[in-house]
Amino acid sequence: MKTLTDYLTNDVLKKKINQAQVKINSTAKLQSLATDLIHLLYDKNDQDGFLRMLGENREIISRALGADAADCFAAAVFDKHFDRLRDIYTRRNIPETILAATMQDFNLWADCYAAQHGRVGIGDTDWLISHMTGELFQLGRLQFMMNETHDGAPALDIHIPASGKLDIDACKRSMEWAVQFAKSHFPERNYKALTLSCWLLGDEIKEILPPESNILQFAALFTRTGEGGGTHPVIYQFLFGFDKHKTDFAQHIAQTTLQKGAHRLLRENRWFTEQFGVILI
Repeated sequence: MKTLTDYLTNDVLKKKINQAQVKINSTAKLQSLATDLIHLLYDKNDQDGFLRMLGENREIISRALGADAADCFAAAVFDKHFDRLRDIYTRRNIPETILAATMQDFNLWADCYAAQHGRVGIGDTDWLISHMTGELFQLGRLQFMMNETHDGAPALDIHIPASGKLDIDACKRSMEWAVQFAKSHFPERNYKALTLSCWLLGDEIKEILPPESNILQFAALFTRTGEGGGTHPVIYQFLFGFDKHKTDFAQHIAQTTLQKGAHRLLRENRWFTEQFGVILI
């Protein structure tokens, strides 16, 4: 039976997860911690409690595994108890192909972590929890989280993984797939909308890109609600690389139209803002 590491492509990451597993299995305190974390996540549905316990025990984990391998502790716990996620997929009758596609996001975030920290690991555990609890799924080009609108109506919240071109036709196919997926596997939730909170819906992006661009065509699919106005902390890293920082933008070469537009905004002491959009289904 496959576990998380079977879906990973980074051999160093897989090795570190396996090493962490060996240490967990041979250390009573770590084994107990792993059991308690899984209980919080799957039996109590307490994601905040999971993250809090993980943070409170960071020093213990680091001492037992070493600071380097400690970066993979949560992933090792997920791998060790992967049957809990498989049970969710089985109960919902969700195909193995979707599980495999969804787990690929660990590879992407491992690459991001390596660019940021100079070593292999897994960060953004709070984000990846959604993958491990059957609340987020990769369906073609886009990811969809089983969520709610601001007024509490069930909604499929769209997320855009940084995995290539935002092809408009591929995005449309993903959204059509998501609607059918929700009806087939989550019929009791009666989803009413596709939602997106993203800087790609902001006014600034229209200043930078031509109307025929894939991004603006994608943004045009949504009705903006006027909500939003915040900004995502890693937009600059998505555009230039996770080892880059916005404060050092003058040192970075802007090559694409989007990168050049980003630098223009920074020179004008501005930045991208997020907006909230909806597609009723």
